[in-house]
Amino acid sequence: MKNTFIIVTLSLLLTACAGIQQQAGLPNVSSAPKSTIASNESSVEASKVANTDIARLEDPLPATELNNELLFKIVSAEIAQQRGQWQASYSSFLALAQQTRDPRLARRALEVALHAKQAGEALSAIRLWRELAPHSEEATQYFLSFIVLSDDFESARPILAQRLHEARPAVRGLMMFQIQRMLVRAKNKPPLF
Repeated sequence: MKNTFIIVTLSLLLTACAGIQQQAGLPNVSSAPKSTIASNESSVEASKVANTDIARLEDPLPATELNNELLFKIVSAEIAQQRGQWQASYSSFLALAQQTRDPRLARRALEVALHAKQAGEALSAIRLWRELAPHSEEATQYFLSFIVLSDDFESARPILAQRLHEARPAVRGLMMFQIQRMLVRAKNKPPLF
């Protein structure tokens, strides 16, 4: 229970900080003096272009059609979850995610496993989610939280090093603080870099 709470809290904090990182370059037009609004409009246009580049990095959803059979399986899995049958719900969502290659179903399998406090199943769902959506920031945050809590530093090292390398200088300090806060939760704390 405690580890699940820590994992979810860390993931939410890291996701929130990632949102701050993306918004750091945007000007606040509503509080700007009228003389600077015109110059800020060009900055806003530049940020829209940058956001378009970010949108290209997002993983496309599969072209699977929502037919009656798929809808039935999803609803059945949701009903099983509501009835407390987490194993059936988890297995259904994970199998559907593998079948359709839809990262949203892998995420739902993760949510079921977290609700049932099943760390092993949650890690399996996260791995599938990351496989289906390799550019998902949220999936990466969950993955990092789980592998650091399980002391798998060899898997965490390249991801953390890449994040620090790609971070802009303005947010690198915040990112280092986030990494430090995450590593504090680990049982064994070897030097990471």
